[in-house]
Order: sequence, then structure tokens, then C-alpha cells
Amino acid sequence: MKWFENLRSLKLNQNHNSGLEFYKPSGNFPPDGVVLYAKQSGLTSFTSLWAIKHALNTSKIGHTGTLDNFADGLLVVLSNRMTRFVSHITDFDKSYEAIIKFGEETDTLDVDGTVIKTAPLPEREDFEKACRIFTGELDQIPPVYSAIQVNGRRASDLVRDGQELELKKRRITIYENTLIEFTGEYAHIRVACSKGTYIRALARDMAQSCGSCAHLVALRRTSVGPFKLQNAAGYNKLPDFSIGNLPRLLTRKASSSDIEEASEEEIQQSVLAFTPQLAQNCGFECIFVAPKFFSDFLQGRPLNTKAFLTAHGEEFCVEQNTEYVVFARQDNKGSAFSAERLCGLVRFNGNRVKYIFVIANDLPVARPVNHKKPAKQNSQDIQIKAKTAIPAEKESEK
Repeated sequence: MKWFENLRSLKLNQNHNSGLEFYKPSGNFPPDGVVLYAKQSGLTSFTSLWAIKHALNTSKIGHTGTLDNFADGLLVVLSNRMTRFVSHITDFDKSYEAIIKFGEETDTLDVDGTVIKTAPLPEREDFEKACRIFTGELDQIPPVYSAIQVNGRRASDLVRDGQELELKKRRITIYENTLIEFTGEYAHIRVACSKGTYIRALARDMAQSCGSCAHLVALRRTSVGPFKLQNAAGYNKLPDFSIGNLPRLLTRKASSSDIEEASEEEIQQSVLAFTPQLAQNCGFECIFVAPKFFSDFLQGRPLNTKAFLTAHGEEFCVEQNTEYVVFARQDNKGSAFSAERLCGLVRFNGNRVKYIFVIANDLPVARPVNHKKPAKQNSQDIQIKAKTAIPAEKESEK
């Protein structure tokens, strides 16, 4: 990749608050990496991905989980060859802040839906009890307006076609469910949860346990695995997330061009180097290919555990059914890289290596982006209310 020895113009910038290593580009920007991006409410995740493609001048982008249009917060995006890791790092736990409106339930369980039920407001003590009850391992019924596949089709598509659905319960884990603010009509909560959790459904179930009903009016993703929203490009453009700031949170720009997003420079500076430390933070085991086997590895030749070392240069003992990210510190001629070179992903059958993929060439991949931005809507700023129109297709908030 472009951050290695043969590209000496690239400088490394250390973020002392987070411990994460960011690229500080000079000249052409390297397109391979992990991008942290703060999505704005009112934009689709697809539109936000376009901004990243444009900033990095690449069309090869992969996300690790989208957000609904009404939600804002952290998107973790991989570019170019890093997209090979998408399927391997989508199981991260996530954390959110959410603002719940009681007394009304919408068909989509969020602010974009149509009110289908009303009920009295809950008491604070009852909702505090619900926060405690809805912590730990739970069985959750996902919203019918979701991307869950039913007989090969999205559940949301089937509902819009007039079909009645009853989705199966799914086991989730809520690690934290903390009440931050409560006014009677609204509650502001902080949730840490496992993959597959729908915060919309959590709000529905907690309200029902209090003899009320509810829907989300605001949702913000604050972390994905080891990645934090405060390190994302555009974080400083997000409004304060609080009940007191609901008027601003609920006012969206109907034209995407009116929403202030992260600049190209911010996006470029938010790209993370996929170092051994970051790989370990993502839950991977890391090993290093010995210099004399470097070329053999890049060519996918048969190798065994003797070709690899630990980070401390010790002999490597394999753990079965484990994926290993492979780095190199020297090539087969003994020339050291300026930073650990990412070489690929493997697992082992006994002592024999089984290649998942190899990154054979560390030069930049040229994949120019189509610079035509997704079509925008043209209308005035709107104050979001429950609508009677057919709800838009829901993205995943999982």
C-alpha cells in the first residue's frame, strides 16, 4: 500500500488522544485505508459514501453498516484493497444515543413514519426500571420496516406491498442502557449493544413495558467496535444531541447540498493506517511473515507455521479456526519497510496456511470515481413530523 517504503513523501501523524494513527498526506492521497465519517441526519448513507469516494478519488468503497436517513453518527468505511476486510469486521458491538418520544408509535418506529397508536406517557420511575430490565441478553423482534430478508426480499418491501409480516425474534445483547434525560414526553438514553440490535425496537419494547408506546425522533451512533465518533471527519458539524436541542435535531435540510458535510481535507486526514495495533483492536490476531518467505507469501505458495513469527520475533503457535492478519517488516532481501506492510489474511489447516486473500502489490490502485453527485431534492427546510406518506425503505441501524 502507499504508506510503505517506496512512498517516502507520506508522513504519519499520531493522534495522542485516541492512540490511532492517521495519514498526513503530501501530494496524491493514498486511497487505501479505514475512513471514519460522521454522517449527517437527512442524508442517506449512500450520499455520504459519495463524499468519501470524491475525497479519495476512488469508486471502490465498502461500509461496515449503514444508518437510517433520520439518524446521524459514525460510519466506518473501507477504501480500495481494505474493502476485502468488510465481511470480517462487520460483527462489532456498537453504541448509540437515542431520543425517544412517548405517547405515539409510528409504523416505522421512527420520526419518518405514520402514527398508528397512542398511549399515556410513562412515569420516570417506570422507565428507569425498563432500562434495567432491558439490559443483558434479550430476544428482540426487529421492526418490519427493515432490511431483513424474508424469502429473498427485504421485509420493508413486502410491507409496502401490503403483506403482513411477523418477524422472528433474534437474540441480542444490551451491554449498557442508561437514562440521561427524562421529561415525561421524551427520554434521552445511551445504549451499547451487539450486532443485530435495533434501537427502534428497543424503544418500542421499553415503552410497552411501561404501559405506553413510543418511537425514535433522533438517533446517533457514537462508536463501532474500537472506532469512536469523535475521531470522525465532520464530527464538529454535528449538532448537540440533547432533548433541549430537539428543534435543531428535527429540522432537516431537504436539499443535500445545503447540509454542511466534512471537507475533502477532513476526510483525507481521517483515514486510519491499518497497523498491527489497529488490527488487534479490531479483534484480529497478527503474525509476521519471515523475510525469506516474503515473496512466497505474496505469490500464494504453500507455507506452514515456520514461515511466520509473532510480533516479538518468536516462533508462532497456530490456533485453529482463527483468522490472522499477516504483516511484514522486511522483504526477502532483508530491506526494512518504513512501516509494517499489510500482506493479507489467512487461517491454518493444521500447520499449513490457507490463504483468504493476499495483497501482492503495495502500489495505489487507480479507480477514478464518477464525480456526479447523487440527485438532490429541492424544497425548503422542513420540520420533521409523523407523515402519512408511504415510508421510505429503511436502512440498517444495526
